[in-house]
Amino acid sequence: MTRYPSWKKHEVRRDGKNILAVFILIVLVFAAANGIAKSFSLKKYFSQSEWDGKSPYVSIFSTSPPSIFILQKDPKRLTVFKLDENAYLVTGGKETLKKTADIFAKEDGEKIAEIMSLNLGVDVEKYVTLKEKVPADAESVKNLFKNIASFVAPFKIIGGLNDSEIENTNITRIDLLKLWWQLKGVSVGNVKLVELAPFKEEIVTGDNNKVLGVEEESIRLLMGQYLENRYLDAQKADIEIFNESKVAEAGKLAADFASSAGFNVTGVEQSSAISEATRIIAKDKNSYNASYLASIFDCDIVFQPDEAEKSDIIVIIGRDFASNYFE
Repeated sequence: MTRYPSWKKHEVRRDGKNILAVFILIVLVFAAANGIAKSFSLKKYFSQSEWDGKSPYVSIFSTSPPSIFILQKDPKRLTVFKLDENAYLVTGGKETLKKTADIFAKEDGEKIAEIMSLNLGVDVEKYVTLKEKVPADAESVKNLFKNIASFVAPFKIIGGLNDSEIENTNITRIDLLKLWWQLKGVSVGNVKLVELAPFKEEIVTGDNNKVLGVEEESIRLLMGQYLENRYLDAQKADIEIFNESKVAEAGKLAADFASSAGFNVTGVEQSSAISEATRIIAKDKNSYNASYLASIFDCDIVFQPDEAEKSDIIVIIGRDFASNYFE
């Protein structure tokens, strides 16, 4: 699922500067102490950043019950959304409805992230599964936060010592360091736990039974308050979406992703054309708005000002996006 569009390469150099100087000595000392200095490569540790360090960072944690962490740079705060294990979620696959607890017990992290994104209308791509389940209560969450933000955390990240605590994650090492850098500036008082269990609605199954699922609209609006990105240029946040995936639901999901991230979706059009790859058409290919939107849809940016007449940015949804969530 994870790809590396060309624009990400430039993000790495720009954002990595902020922490590279701080950690380079630590890395080299650790490497020497472990006898691997000759084969040591900085590129291995610092070249695969997928986060700009400005936008809110969203990740699933396999706490008990599972939760979603949102870290914001401005304002500095960490919000933990506690999921309802008994709520049913739409999977997008052949078995259309599954209980949240069963999904976390049986699916891998990537599939869980796709299912949560589909049901919440928020782009949730990153995940951390823990070897020992941490209770999702206020005290345990704050203790987990203290461990992640501690002075020894970067040593553990660089040396892979946190592998003893983490079962699986798709967060790169450089991004773990960037997360630590920002988390250490968040006070414990700005760590907030939000219950999502009250946000439920009835869903009718294929055999006409009724189960309780998540109330997507309310949850998306609630989480949207904690996804505010103050680096986004609000004056140029109008976007149009053209769905060329042949899956009608993909256009709505794309609009949810964009609106929850702070963009103003002016229209969603079901196109007769078919595109394999999702792409963004922008008047200004180098704008932060365009690069942020590209990170959400994990796609490339195309500079075609003649096609972006009404909006600054046009999003073309391809079959790759639809296949992630509806197949």
